[in-house]
Amino acid sequence: MLRRRPDSAQAHFTMAYVLRYGGVLEEAMQECDTALHLDPGNYQLRSCSVVFANSGNLERAQIFVNLDAGSDWSNNMTASLLMRGGKRDEAREFVQRLPDTPFYARNFVEGCVQGRSGPEFDQIAQEAESRMSGIPDSEPGFYRGMEMVFCNQSQIGWRMIGEAISKNYCGYGALQNDPFLAKSRQTREFERLLSEAKLCRDKFLAARNQN
Repeated sequence: MLRRRPDSAQAHFTMAYVLRYGGVLEEAMQECDTALHLDPGNYQLRSCSVVFANSGNLERAQIFVNLDAGSDWSNNMTASLLMRGGKRDEAREFVQRLPDTPFYARNFVEGCVQGRSGPEFDQIAQEAESRMSGIPDSEPGFYRGMEMVFCNQSQIGWRMIGEAISKNYCGYGALQNDPFLAKSRQTREFERLLSEAKLCRDKFLAARNQN
């Protein structure tokens, strides 16, 4: 499609989406930048913010979030970027605007930014994991898993990340670079999942090269 329509922002965005799932962040970011250059006001490009958040480029991620400013999705991503930047108090304002749905897991994220811990927060985390299991897309589980690790719910978080990788959301670049995991990359679970993510990414690249 890109060969036929190199001037299509949607084509570049679609390629970025595929590359993101395949764990190839550098190329995905290039495609996102091209898409935005071609169609700078298109709110549908908003999910490119995930690519830049995964790479640690929070300022660039916010530019894509702002394409859909004021939406639940935008509030969720803004809170997430603020959390990654260590600004939990500022993140709380955006978390409070979210609906209580499985995708947004407001109760869990709110507890995280408040610094909650203990059995009650453990139960909230377990409920958030259970509710998300009904979402067929593998990316939200990977994303929430990283957030769980960041919020000191590592056992649940690593499990969710592993399940997402097994469903072909490779996440190799995200595991290496996302600020959510900055304090957790020396663990045995991280090393194991990074290896699985690399195999997933390599399988994706091999299939692409074969095509």
